[in-house]
Amino acid sequence: MNKKAINDQIFVYIFAVVIMGLIIIFGARAIIKTRNFSEQAEVTKFFDDIQTSVDRVYDYDLGSSLELKNIRVPSVVKEVCFQYHFGYTNVYVNEIPGKDIDPNSVGLDNKNVEKLRVQGEFCRENIGGKIDVVLEKKVGYVEAT
Repeated sequence: MNKKAINDQIFVYIFAVVIMGLIIIFGARAIIKTRNFSEQAEVTKFFDDIQTSVDRVYDYDLGSSLELKNIRVPSVVKEVCFQYHFGYTNVYVNEIPGKDIDPNSVGLDNKNVEKLRVQGEFCRENIGGKIDVVLEKKVGYVEAT
C-alpha cells in the first residue's frame, strides 16, 4: 500500500465515525421526542377522562356518585390537585418526581373542568397510577371529594 491510499483510508474512517455519531445523536433526540409525545398524550387523556367522568355523573340522578379509580394517572404525575377558584375548578399536578421535563411541554398546566366543584382545595397522591376521588351529583353541579 502506498502513502496516498493510507491517507485516504484514514479520512474514510474519520468520516464514518462522524456519520455514526450524527446517527446516534439524532436517534437519541427522536427517542426523547417520542417519549415526551407519549407523556403528553397520557396527560391529555387523563384530563379528558376526568371531564368525561364529570359529564357522566352530571347526567346521573341527584346524590349519585362515582369513584375515579378507573382513571389512569400518568406516571409523570405525583399528586393531582383540585381547586375551586372564582367559579371554576382547576385540576393541576403538584409535582413531577424524578423527571427532567417542562410541565407545560407535556400539558401539565391548570385545566378547568366544567360542572365540577370542590370545597376549597385538596390533593390526592398518585398511588400505582390511580387517585382516590369520588364524584357526587349535586343540584346543578358535580362535587369532588
